[in-house]
Amino acid sequence: MRRDLTRLDPDLSSCKQPGGTGDTAYSIVKTEAKKSCITTTASSSSSSSSSSSSSSSSSSSSSSSVVVVVVVVVVVNVVNVVIVAVVVVVVLAVVVVVVVVVVVVVVVVVVVVAAAAVVVIVIVVVVVVVVLAAAVAAAETVVVVVVVAAAAEVVFVVVVVVIRRNFTTMKQKNAELKTMEA
Repeated sequence: MRRDLTRLDPDLSSCKQPGGTGDTAYSIVKTEAKKSCITTTASSSSSSSSSSSSSSSSSSSSSSSVVVVVVVVVVVNVVNVVIVAVVVVVVLAVVVVVVVVVVVVVVVVVVVVAAAAVVVIVIVVVVVVVVLAAAVAAAETVVVVVVVAAAAEVVFVVVVVVIRRNFTTMKQKNAELKTMEA
């Protein structure tokens, strides 16, 4: 903004009849015992520089929002994978303990009873192996599914954010073109 004190006018008649060209606004300023007419001229360079700075700040904020969204999604998915892995490990530990207790009890019973010890031990061992194999397979399946789902979610969020940023950039460029044409 450029301020220009034109003339001191007690009647302020010059403020009612602006003389001059361009984008000129007039206002009346009253100070202590004087009245003055102030001419205020707006420059086009300041408006263009403000529009360019606003467009650059919006583009930088959109890029920083992309980074923040991707980081948040990755952290959430990593936490989910860790939680599932911990749950699977705990379940496997409980299954192993239960199977060991069952095997010990069965062996003690077989030794005490002393009847068909070999057949019972073979059956128990087979059952234990089958149960452990099923538990390990189920745990691996759960972990794989969680990891794949997390990766798919990250890819989806990144694609959506990139598309949205491109759309926002196109809208800003169209607005700038319309402003330049106007």
